[in-house]
Amino acid sequence: MIELLLVDDEPYVTESLARTIPWAEIGVKQVHQAASGAEALQIMEQQAIDIMVTDISMPGMTGLQLIEAVGEKWPNIRSILLTGYSDFQYAKKAIQLQAFDYILKPVSDDEFIKSVSGAIESLKDEWEAHDRYHLLLYNRKADYSVLRANLMHELLLGRVLSERTLAIKLKEYEISFQPDAEAAVSY
Repeated sequence: MIELLLVDDEPYVTESLARTIPWAEIGVKQVHQAASGAEALQIMEQQAIDIMVTDISMPGMTGLQLIEAVGEKWPNIRSILLTGYSDFQYAKKAIQLQAFDYILKPVSDDEFIKSVSGAIESLKDEWEAHDRYHLLLYNRKADYSVLRANLMHELLLGRVLSERTLAIKLKEYEISFQPDAEAAVSY
């Protein structure tokens, strides 16, 4: 399940969103709230946040600065800007920081839910791709014994590989053997 963080220096905004959105229906397990960028970072140190929704204009640390700090430390968190500013420079900076979405206030619940749902789907896609990748690596490692045996069999039968190709295969198959080391074969 998803954990979400709402960040706004006006607590009534985060309170309203926390109470009016049907979070469980869209797959959000826990909604955290912060009144500043510094408080948001503290929460992120303690909680496994998946999505952050932040205002741009906040004292101390702006939402853009917060997204930048979060992106450096937790690059997989989806960040959504919720702001009253339609200034192109803000939107441009949000794109540069790879914000997932940029929503203008006042926002309807439907638009907000659509944006958060999109971020959730994006996370799920990333998680599935990650799982598939690790399954492929696991399956490949399981095949190492066959790959190693085939390579050794080919070499013993006299197949000649370039030094570079041999070095790559030895490294890939995790065989600790140096091609230029002296070796002896006994019968």
